[in-house]
Amino acid sequence: GSLGVDSAPGEGATFTADIPLVAVKGEPQPQRCFPAGSRALVVARSPFEAPYLCEKLRELGFDVDQAVDASHGLAVLAASPAPLLLVADAAIGEEAARALAGRATEAGTTLRIMLLSPFERRQFGPPAAFGFDSYLVKPIRERSLRSRLVEPIALAPSGNSRSLDAKRTVGHSPFRVLLAEDDEVNALLATRLLEREGAEVDRHHDGLSALEAAVSAMEGKGPAYNFALLDIRMPGLDGHEVARRIRKEEARLRHPPLRLVALTANALQEDRAMALAAGFDVFLVKPVVREDLSRLFAPDTAKSKVA
Repeated sequence: GSLGVDSAPGEGATFTADIPLVAVKGEPQPQRCFPAGSRALVVARSPFEAPYLCEKLRELGFDVDQAVDASHGLAVLAASPAPLLLVADAAIGEEAARALAGRATEAGTTLRIMLLSPFERRQFGPPAAFGFDSYLVKPIRERSLRSRLVEPIALAPSGNSRSLDAKRTVGHSPFRVLLAEDDEVNALLATRLLEREGAEVDRHHDGLSALEAAVSAMEGKGPAYNFALLDIRMPGLDGHEVARRIRKEEARLRHPPLRLVALTANALQEDRAMALAAGFDVFLVKPVVREDLSRLFAPDTAKSKVA
């Protein structure tokens, strides 16, 4: 590769980078679960993201209509055969999104996807409450788009796999996870992965709020947690202090220990030692992947102090 710069006094500079890249071979493409020429309706006004999404859907074989707002989208739904796919940007508003999803469902649309920013994800809550099947986080990645389009196959029940929508339970109670993470993107990722394992997630933005929730559960004032994921670096109380105080309250209340999982970007041995000393049982390094979280649901995980 090469680096270059073209500079002119009083006019500025242009920097260039030439990097030779080799396409990855052998990675299987997701199975397509829709016929070629299927219709898609994209309702979004973004000057960059909407055209990009339409382009990618056309590359995947869709005939795409784009509407810039809900009224335009409803008009397209009324005037044409029902699209197989509806993609609507949450930026159009809650009521508009609900109206679009409802009309598309009545028309026979198979798959309804909502586009959400990390902040809109918290504001809107579950997409199903608005009539959507799933969501994509902006900015959109092609791989994420493809995965959403094959979910009807990926989520089909089979004899050796648990439906990702099935709620994991302990006895007759749901498997509940306490998540303390101040970063919206990291929290969204962890929540999505945990929900795909069937857990119910109680997310808190800071250490003090998470501590209060944990103590409330110990005192029987709220549902119990099966384990807690605590970010080490949080405003106010950090993860280490939250873990220490949880252990102190457990001793005071003579409550069985809650499994505590440390979330951190630091992977040094001294960081692990500090987590263990603070009372953590498991140590996970960001970015968290599904395999790491899946192991937390295994019966023998509680026996391992630091992973």
